[in-house]
Amino acid sequence: RLALRDADGGTLLVWRAALSAVADAPAASLLDALRSLAARRPPPVWAVVLCRGGHFAAAAYELQPPPKGSRKADDCVKVLAHRSFHRYVTRRKAGGRQSVADGAKSIKSAGSSIRRHNEAMLSRESRDLLRSWSTTHLRDAAVIWFQAPGPANMSVLFGGGDAPLSRADPRCRSVPLATGRPTLAEATRVAVTLSRAEAIDEAEAAALLP
Repeated sequence: RLALRDADGGTLLVWRAALSAVADAPAASLLDALRSLAARRPPPVWAVVLCRGGHFAAAAYELQPPPKGSRKADDCVKVLAHRSFHRYVTRRKAGGRQSVADGAKSIKSAGSSIRRHNEAMLSRESRDLLRSWSTTHLRDAAVIWFQAPGPANMSVLFGGGDAPLSRADPRCRSVPLATGRPTLAEATRVAVTLSRAEAIDEAEAAALLP
């Protein structure tokens, strides 16, 4: 994260990835990006895509200043669209995804067949949704946040010639914080956390910025 001093000597923390796709971007350019983001009209749109463990969630948000006096964290984002899917793809007792187990040995049980079918269905449903957003929410998004740990999840978003997202798109940025099960609530938490500045006190600043 980037630490900023305000005019009153307070310290604010903002997420670097929210301001630039370049990991080592100089602080001056990040500050310019922050000013531009704050002044942008209409407010920017962000998309959040989470995929793991047979769960998929995608949502599009409009960033907005919270109403005066608001104490609700999610007042700083407006949900424009959202969708989530869940399919049984993990081997409950043995652990792990069916596709990972298939890479190590041949499994022909009825349960494995169901899990393979569900993996294919989850991939198709997720990709179809993202492609349907390609002319609306994803087209309009200033940033597309994603978290898809492991090759099976990454292939849902970026695999194949008809992939709904591209790693070459500078708007596609990995979520720089730990997330839980993909749901609308978790996607909203990601958007809220990454779009806010965190004020820390002098003791915290002294420990963080010696």
